[in-house]
Amino acid sequence: MKRIIAYLVLPGADNAEIAKRQLRVTRYIERRRLGRVRFIFDPDKTTKKWRNRRLIKYVSGFLPRGSSLVFYDAPTTLASARQAIDLMAYGIKFGINIHFVKYNDVFIATGAAKSRQLLNLLYKIESDYANRRTSQTMMQRRMRMAEEAMRLDHIETEIYAYLKRGIAVNTIAKLVNTNPAVLRVWLEKQGIVGPEVGAK
Repeated sequence: MKRIIAYLVLPGADNAEIAKRQLRVTRYIERRRLGRVRFIFDPDKTTKKWRNRRLIKYVSGFLPRGSSLVFYDAPTTLASARQAIDLMAYGIKFGINIHFVKYNDVFIATGAAKSRQLLNLLYKIESDYANRRTSQTMMQRRMRMAEEAMRLDHIETEIYAYLKRGIAVNTIAKLVNTNPAVLRVWLEKQGIVGPEVGAK
């Protein structure tokens, strides 16, 4: 008998986020009329070796052929795009259909798997990983800038003196030997940055 398993990996997600993803998955399943679903929650996606992942049980023969595994997306489920490719390979080998709710897409592993279908889904997955990497890079950059901005506290008097003299922010940054972007972060924390400051 075919089974429908919704597999959610939620490391660090709060209850509201868990409920939101579960609702989206439920609506997806209802819209596609997949049938009765069982939710599996996994707290960890970081393990890169398949044999050490709880997920391996559901893609390597535990489910009857023609069953479906439903995921919210790839980055919150799989450690890398390589694991996504491995997941598709397991799906083909054991006849498990792979659904991703975020992309509103499914890889039908039963019957003749179409190359274009597989490539289209993998393209969406890789794009999602790329967007996630970009967001993480920007977040790390903002954190570094915030840390550097804190170091300007000890020259606060000097910076205010330059501002009162109407010196441009970029020039002040050179005078105090810091990056203009870091100085702007510091100014924002002081509540004194505005269009007139940035424009000088």
